Amino acid sequence: ARQRIVIDNSVLLGDALELIRQNDYDAILLDRRLPDGEGLTFIPNIRRMGRDTPIIVLTARNEPLERVEGLNIGADDYLGKPFLTEELLARLRAVLRRPVTIVEQQITAGRMIIDPLHLTVSVDSALLDIPRRELLVLVA
Repeated sequence: ARQRIVIDNSVLLGDALELIRQNDYDAILLDRRLPDGEGLTFIPNIRRMGRDTPIIVLTARNEPLERVEGLNIGADDYLGKPFLTEELLARLRAVLRRPVTIVEQQITAGRMIIDPLHLTVSVDSALLDIPRRELLVLVA
């Protein structure tokens, strides 16, 4: 079966960082060896940006301790080269099936604060009594 996947490609970490700043990705495939640096050092930069996008490291560096290093630094999966395209697609589907982490982020509009995580709305610290359905529409 054909897969419908849209990608942005970058061989430089600096360009990749800019793409990640400008776009929301479902997943990131990251090689360890890149012309301008080590891919693993890039992962903390992504996480510091508040991105919890699943990251799959693709690399020829596939010794057990190297895999452990990649996973410990923040990769969600680690796949050694050579690999079958079918395996990469299966691993991609697996990380995309994982539940999305809800980041606590409040939305402020003037004196009103909307809390999408707790489904509450307050004005000047006073909670408003808004039906759940309307709250869901408000935070969507």
